Amino acid sequence: MFDGLEAEARRMQAVAGFSPSIGPLCAVCGEMILDMWPSLYGDALQAHEHCALTLCTERPAAVSSPAPASEARPIARYASLGWRMVPIWPMRSGRCGCGNADCRSPGKHPIGRLAPHGVEDASADAATLRRWKAAVPDLNWAVATGPASGILVIDVDGPVGDQALADLEHRHGALPPAPWQVTGGGRGGRQLFFAYPNGRTIRNSAGMLGPKVDIRGTAGYACVPPTITRQPYVWQVAPWALAAPELPAVWVDLLDPPPAAPAPRAAWSAQTLPADGGRRVARAFEAELALVACAPSGRRNDRLNASAHAVFRFVAEGKLSAATATDGLLAAAVHAGLTRREAIATISSAAKARGVRRG
Repeated sequence: MFDGLEAEARRMQAVAGFSPSIGPLCAVCGEMILDMWPSLYGDALQAHEHCALTLCTERPAAVSSPAPASEARPIARYASLGWRMVPIWPMRSGRCGCGNADCRSPGKHPIGRLAPHGVEDASADAATLRRWKAAVPDLNWAVATGPASGILVIDVDGPVGDQALADLEHRHGALPPAPWQVTGGGRGGRQLFFAYPNGRTIRNSAGMLGPKVDIRGTAGYACVPPTITRQPYVWQVAPWALAAPELPAVWVDLLDPPPAAPAPRAAWSAQTLPADGGRRVARAFEAELALVACAPSGRRNDRLNASAHAVFRFVAEGKLSAATATDGLLAAAVHAGLTRREAIATISSAAKARGVRRG
C-alpha cells in the first residue's frame, strides 16, 4: 500500500517539481502524513483528512487520492488492543442519523438494528465490524468500557471539569500520563483512558467525583475517532502510542469505595446463672452463649441452632430451667446481630427437637 503511495508521490514530484516527505502522525489513526498533500489538495484539509493511508472516514469528496479500498483500519487497530466496539448512529445534515428529530443523544447512541442490545453487543470480531461498516458506511464508533474492553474513561467537560479534575489531583495525587482525546461536543471536552482495575466494580457516574467529571465504567461506552458529532473526535495521545496505565490505588478507591468496616461489637458479658445446675452446667451454658454472641456473619443462625440443641439437653435433664435457657440464648443471638424473630424461631425449633417446652 505504502509503496504505491510513494510511487504516486514520485510521479507528482516530476509534475510539480517538489519532493514530498513524511510528515507528522495522523491524529485519528496514528499513521504518517505526507507533507505534500496539503499542497496538492489545499490547506483547508485537516491532518486527519489527508492521512497518508487515508484511514479516516470523513474525507472531502473533492479529494482524489491513492486510497486503499477499506476504511476500517482504525477500527481494526482498536480491536487489536482488545477493545470491543459498538456501532453508533452518525450525524447527517446536523441531525442524528437515527431519524428522531428529538434525539437526546445525537451521533452518540448505538444503532439498534446492528446492536439490538446496545453495549452488550459490543464486538472485536473483524467480520462483525466489517458487516456493521458495510451496513452503515458513515457510522460513528464507540468502545465498550469496563471489563468488556479492560478500560475505564474519565470524561472531563470544559473548564469546569478541568478545574474539578485539577482539584482532585491536588487532593489525591496526580494521574499518570494516559491516552486522551478531544471529544466532539465543541465545548473543550476531553477523555482520559485508563486500564480497568481487576477485581473492582466501577460503574458509570456523572459528577460523582466533581462537577463535569464523569466516569465510563462497567456497561458504559465512549465514542472514539473517527466519530464526528458537532466536531470530530481526535486523539491527542493515541492508545497505540501509549498503553492505558493503571489508576493509582487511591483513585480506584474513590471510584469503588471499599466496604466500610463493621462497627465493633460490644464485648459479650457472661450471664449470671442460677447455681441449681451445678458449676459444670453453668460453665458449659456460658460457653455456648459466648459462641452464639461472637458468631461471624453468615454463620450466626447455624451457631445458634447448634448451641440451642446443646443447652436444651441440660433442660431436658432437669439441670437448667427452660426460661433461663431461652432468655440466655435469645440475648446472645440478638447481640450477634440476629433479629429477635429469627432467633426465636431457631430456639423454638431446637427446644421442640429436644422435647422441651420453651420457657
